[in-house]
Amino acid sequence: MTDPAYVPFELTIDGALIAGMQTPTLTVIERAALERGWDQTKSHGYSGGFSVYTGDKLIPFDLIFRLFSREDWDRYRALRPFLMTPPRVEASRVFGGSKAIDILHPILADLGVRSFVITKIHQLRQTDPGVWEKQIECLQFRKAVRALAKPEASAQKPAVDDPYDKIIEYWQAENQRRNDELAQ
Repeated sequence: MTDPAYVPFELTIDGALIAGMQTPTLTVIERAALERGWDQTKSHGYSGGFSVYTGDKLIPFDLIFRLFSREDWDRYRALRPFLMTPPRVEASRVFGGSKAIDILHPILADLGVRSFVITKIHQLRQTDPGVWEKQIECLQFRKAVRALAKPEASAQKPAVDDPYDKIIEYWQAENQRRNDELAQ
């Protein structure tokens, strides 16, 4: 998680560390959001249902480098070959064996993102006179851990107001009573 000492109003961090290298001056993080996975199950002929937590999904996000000066361009050129090299094919065949890239940025750390893989690299584009942007679409890399959990219903049963539900409830209780008598 985010370092509790980091307060964005007191310390502005414009860049990120990618594999130990400083990014060009301004690195913007966009689209990063933690999404929880839920499997929703509904019984045939019933209202409602239940949901099973299936774990957190991998977080997609964008890295956007904004280049304002010659120094920014030089930093981008130093980082470019590292970003443009695709992962080795033989490593990606093994489960969890792709070459992920480490990243350090407070916004991503807050969501638990420490490593990523590159999914799409956009062209350079000029947004203003003298300002260029490079957008890279990324996906969080995280080894799989078991995270299957079924939430339990609340302890209190809802009040039965429907007359048919009362009849059904009566016969279910009567049936249970007779089963208990037979079991003795």
